[in-house]
Amino acid sequence: MRYLTTTALSIFALTVFAKGPQTDTIGMKISRTQQTIQTTTYIEHTIDSIVSLDPKTGINKITILTHDTLRTTETTEVIDTNYLISKPLKYWQLGSQNEATTTILFRTYWTDGNANSYSLFLRNQSFANYSRGLSSWRNELDWRYGMQKQGSDPLFKTHDRFAIESQYGFRASTTWNYSALFQFNTQLTKSYESATADKENYISRFLSPARFTFALGMEYQSTPDKSASNRTTLLLSPIAYRATYVWDTILSGRFGIHPHEHWLQTFGPMAMLTNKYRVNEDIALGSKLELFANILDMKDPFVTVDWKVNVDFRLSRYFTLSFESWLIYDPNVFFDRDRKGNPVPEQRRWQYQQSWMLRFVHRFTN
Repeated sequence: MRYLTTTALSIFALTVFAKGPQTDTIGMKISRTQQTIQTTTYIEHTIDSIVSLDPKTGINKITILTHDTLRTTETTEVIDTNYLISKPLKYWQLGSQNEATTTILFRTYWTDGNANSYSLFLRNQSFANYSRGLSSWRNELDWRYGMQKQGSDPLFKTHDRFAIESQYGFRASTTWNYSALFQFNTQLTKSYESATADKENYISRFLSPARFTFALGMEYQSTPDKSASNRTTLLLSPIAYRATYVWDTILSGRFGIHPHEHWLQTFGPMAMLTNKYRVNEDIALGSKLELFANILDMKDPFVTVDWKVNVDFRLSRYFTLSFESWLIYDPNVFFDRDRKGNPVPEQRRWQYQQSWMLRFVHRFTN
């Protein structure tokens, strides 16, 4: 029964693919050979001349003999037909990069203190990019979470970010696109000033704040290939809308929102410059600068700056040494403590962080 089933499936496949070229299946190749036999019957006519000497007269005599032979020939014509079954076109490019960094410090009879410390940092960067004809659609997810425990202090969160960025482009020329941008970012758990802070005095939490950005404009691309190692893009938007949402109104004043209100809405021009440059196979540079001007409130410093710079040194297939510098200035964010942790009147301030990390990296793409 098994052999009959296999034979039937083979005959069905050959019957289907013999009808014409197939272009919507996975990669394979099928060949079909066709033989045509043609039989021809004909009469072969042969004339022979025989010369002989007549003994009586001494004169040469010529005798002509004719032969008619019935013959048959067969002609075989062989036709080979190849069907190349190609893979379907890929309109989507999917990928993910997962990172894990851990630090363990164990001290015994150390002059600077005997407190042990542990830290863990996790990050996922995923993308889903679509391209077909004149249209392109880029989607990115950046999720990072870090924790640290030192000595007898409670577990303390060091990183928390959940961000989604989606951008649609319609080609206007070889280097310019009409573009629409959407951004969303927030955090997942509560944040505190320090590990020993009162658990009721949190400074931010899930959806408090949550920031939304919608922008329409034109984008310059040095190359349309989003996976290229060296690439520069510049988005210029004269019409951009930014909103800050606070689910927990206790934190409203901290993010420039009127007490007991949930929303702060701003409007104005926006620019976003992104650079990727690969020095060699093991060193890569990246930079992303965002500038936004709130024209609805121009009394105070009204330009928001968000600038990230990163350098990656690949040590092996799975390990990378990374440096990241992040500078933020948001005129709607207020601080009630100085850099040493002492209470101060609410004030605006530049935010800056930098980090060196030895990362375990695992990448996946289709």
